[in-house]
Amino acid sequence: INAEYMGSSNLRNLMANINQGTFFLLFLFFCIRCPDPYEANPFYVDESTVVKGDYKWEMKLKNHHQSSPTIPEIMLASVTIQSLDSKVLQFKMNDANAKRWEVKLANPNPGKDYKRELMTKMGFEYENDPFGFKIVDPATKETVVTTLKGTVSSLKFFDKYLELGMLFPNKRAFGLGERVTPQFELCKTRQWCVYTTFSKDEASPVDVGEPPGGKQAYGHQPFYMIQLKSGLFIGDLVLNSNAQDVVLVKTTGDPMNVYHKMVGGIFDTYFFYPGTADNVLKKYHNLIGKPYLPPLWSLGFHQCRYGWPNLTYVKDVVAKFEASDIPLEVVWADIDYLTDYADFTIGPVSYGGLGGFVQTLPSQ
Repeated sequence: INAEYMGSSNLRNLMANINQGTFFLLFLFFCIRCPDPYEANPFYVDESTVVKGDYKWEMKLKNHHQSSPTIPEIMLASVTIQSLDSKVLQFKMNDANAKRWEVKLANPNPGKDYKRELMTKMGFEYENDPFGFKIVDPATKETVVTTLKGTVSSLKFFDKYLELGMLFPNKRAFGLGERVTPQFELCKTRQWCVYTTFSKDEASPVDVGEPPGGKQAYGHQPFYMIQLKSGLFIGDLVLNSNAQDVVLVKTTGDPMNVYHKMVGGIFDTYFFYPGTADNVLKKYHNLIGKPYLPPLWSLGFHQCRYGWPNLTYVKDVVAKFEASDIPLEVVWADIDYLTDYADFTIGPVSYGGLGGFVQTLPSQ
C-alpha cells in the first residue's frame, strides 16, 4: 500500500522481496492510523466557503480523514477555477494552511489573444461530496473531461504524493514531449501505459510507455492533446515541476482514464477546449510564452562534441575546418572545459587561455 502511495517502482520491487509477515507487523507498528491511500477521493466542498465571481470561482475542500503524522495529508485545500479565455479554463488546488512550491508561468497575462468568458458559460460543473467536476463543451454539449464519482474520481493530496484522475472521451493522445517513440500517438499499441516526466541529462531513451515507467527524457513538457471523434482536439497542461508519472488506461469502448501522480507541489491544471490542433497549440503558447527570436548567427554552421580533452584539441578542430574550407560560425566546448564539472569554472590547465583564443575567432 505504501509503495503504491509513494508511486515508486523500486519500492514496489523491494517490497515484493520482503517477508510478508515481517512487513505486515512493521506496517501495523508504524501505520495503525494511516489513511487508506487507495481511497479514491476523501475531499468534499465546504459550502460556506463557495464564492462565485464572474470569471473566477473559489471554495475550500475539507478532508474526511483524520490527520496522521505518519503520512502527512492535506486536510484543508483551497480551490480556484477561473476562465482565462473562452477556450481556456484553469483548475488550481493548493494547501489552504501552508505555502507549497508552485511553478509560475512566464506569461501570466496572455493579453489580447485571450478573451475571458463568464464562468457560467464555460460549461464547468461540480459535485460536493466527494468533490468532482466535469467540463462540457458549450458549443457541442459534449463532456470533454470528468472526475465525477462513478467515472474515475481520483483525488489524493498528501505532502509527498498527489494524484488526479480524469476521464477523457477518446483514446487518441499526443504529447508529453520530449519523447522518443516509434508511434507518434501515445500508448497506441498497449492497454495502459506509464510515461515519466523527470528530466535527466542523458540521451532520451525509446519510450513506448511500458509499465512501470521510469524512463527519463532529456527534457519534458507536461502537456498533451486528445483527439475527439469529431476530429477536434482538447489540451491539458498539468503545471508541476516535480517528478511525475502520467498513467494512461484505456477502458471498454472509447474513453480513456489519465492519472497524474506527482511527488510534490500543487494541482495547477489548464484545460484547452475543443479546436483544431493548431488552435489548441496557439492557445497553449499564448499561455506559457512564445519562443524567442534566435540571433542570426545561431542559425549557422555549428560544431560541438563532448570529449575534447583540452584547448589545444579545440584549436586543432577549428584549424582543420579552415584548412578544409568547411563553413563554421560557432564552435562549442562541452563540459570538458569545466573544473571538476563545476558550473562557472574553467580548467586552469586543460583550458587555460580559453578567453584569449575566443578573442581570435571573430577575425576568422
